[in-house]
Amino acid sequence: MKIKIENIGKVKYADIEINGITVIAGENNSGKSTVGKALYSVFNGLCNVDKRIKNERTDIIRSYLARFFDDLEIPNRKNNNRFIKHTYPEIYMITNRLSEIDHLGNVDNRAIVDEILDVLSSSNDSSLSDIRTYISSNLEKVSQLKVIDIILEIISLTDDDILRRIFLKYLRAEFNEQINNIFEKTTGIIELSIKTSKVSIRIKD
Repeated sequence: MKIKIENIGKVKYADIEINGITVIAGENNSGKSTVGKALYSVFNGLCNVDKRIKNERTDIIRSYLARFFDDLEIPNRKNNNRFIKHTYPEIYMITNRLSEIDHLGNVDNRAIVDEILDVLSSSNDSSLSDIRTYISSNLEKVSQLKVIDIILEIISLTDDDILRRIFLKYLRAEFNEQINNIFEKTTGIIELSIKTSKVSIRIKD
């Protein structure tokens, strides 16, 4: 296994072969931790990658669905905080339906709103009646909400797009938002090679 790092953290360039127990030694502030953080981030991103991609997509959709319900301008609305939290079954049902939509298929804003309305219509929760009525009576207006545009963008992301988000999330957490070399305003590169497989990540702050 080999890891190559360019312009990441305090490392301008490193090409390291990891074979069995590998010790990285050097003076303080020479970049030893940078190698470990980069390796940790890539391995975490790749661990159970299919499940991570699915969970990342559904988590993002769920958060924007909560915003969608919160943004609805329903007159004399009751239970105003009903959909702000993410723990209600309808949110999860809608999220699962939307996350299963083929991102390469012919999906538009109206199709997303139809999925939302279909789940709400099948619910036995009487407190949702005002929301169902509002959406069904204002389909065109609801379909044009910005949050629906965002949900459509998330559904349209490829698995590789989602994976890049996952890698970036881990890297930002490990490097406290300062991923690229602090002395070089150039693209950072992390390449991990395992046998015949290679993962290459490019980051530009």
